[in-house]
Amino acid sequence: ILCSAILRERPFCNDLSLPWDKFRDIRLLSLAFSIIQSQCDQRTNVEEMGQHVVKILEGRLPEDQSARPLLPILSKVISSAPLSLNEDQINLISKRMVDWLRYASLQQGVAPATGGFFNPRGKQPGPITEVDGTVATDFFTVLSVGQNYTEDQWLNMQTFSMLRKWFLCYRSDTTSNSNSDDKS
Repeated sequence: ILCSAILRERPFCNDLSLPWDKFRDIRLLSLAFSIIQSQCDQRTNVEEMGQHVVKILEGRLPEDQSARPLLPILSKVISSAPLSLNEDQINLISKRMVDWLRYASLQQGVAPATGGFFNPRGKQPGPITEVDGTVATDFFTVLSVGQNYTEDQWLNMQTFSMLRKWFLCYRSDTTSNSNSDDKS
């Protein structure tokens, strides 16, 4: 992370090249994107990285990796190069977003271990609650409250934060009615 921060602050240099398309670790790809983004304003890099992110999302991620670091890249692609995604890619990402919104767990994440021999055993994760304190029974939303969140719940929250931008860029004009006054 420190190297990424240093490289982001460095002035643009033609000799600096990151082989980001060779990275297998998604977290490194996310860090490389922030460097590339700060080093040059070339839209082609954003478009190419967007295509790379879509390829990653098409497949199954390794068990030890999450799609969460890819969402800021995807958000940047949506805002700076929305036409770089074709209809199939838009549909794929829409389905992934629906899954991330729909299937987040209703149990809290496990609290990080504090370590030590004499520490009491960690509590089992409890259920997620709604803002009013009732236990969430149907699905997880950004209004759900918990002490610790699971990876799928974080994906849910990040996806929700991207929805407005996604709908403004890729909404289907075929579903809108020209006689309707409702703009919501």
